[in-house]
Amino acid sequence: SQIAIPVPEAIVIFDLHTGKEQKRWRYQHVPSVLAFSPDGRKLAADSTKSEVISIFDAANGQSLSEFPAGASGSNRSMTWHPSGKYLAISTIEQIQFWDVKATAKVSTLDGHAQGVNTLSFDPAGNWLISDSYDGTPRVWQPSPGHEWIRFLSGLSQLRFSRDGRWAGAVYPGDGKAQLVEFIPSRVYHT
Repeated sequence: SQIAIPVPEAIVIFDLHTGKEQKRWRYQHVPSVLAFSPDGRKLAADSTKSEVISIFDAANGQSLSEFPAGASGSNRSMTWHPSGKYLAISTIEQIQFWDVKATAKVSTLDGHAQGVNTLSFDPAGNWLISDSYDGTPRVWQPSPGHEWIRFLSGLSQLRFSRDGRWAGAVYPGDGKAQLVEFIPSRVYHT
């Protein structure tokens, strides 16, 4: 197991078992968000001073690709698809779904009125839950880019459980958790 730590103009990888630094490489800005791919072989990096997402080989720090994600404001969220092939990233009020190897945007998910602060895929990668400062968590099918449901909530930082059945959040201050059960259905009502 490893963890990536942002430091000024560098990314440092530590081994969690030994606590020792494994590698370090230069990054032109202070990274604000770092996310390992599910297999741990790639690392996505973002900086609030850049509109570009960088993908690195986590073993040696070699730059694999970059793509123009656009402005993130002061907050960006990003998460890897369980397959490791795609990356979902937030810009100011939208979510972009990228094919990392092809460096191509697959879809843009529009709808939030304020900054997106949390993104989480279900374990199968069919659904993406997003949360925003606008108080309306949403569930998306990222490809082809369809909003499935939105709901009003005081919840923030929603994440799918490992089995994909639940999305949960902890309220700051009181430490209580609230869960939302997620049961996909083939029946749609309009």
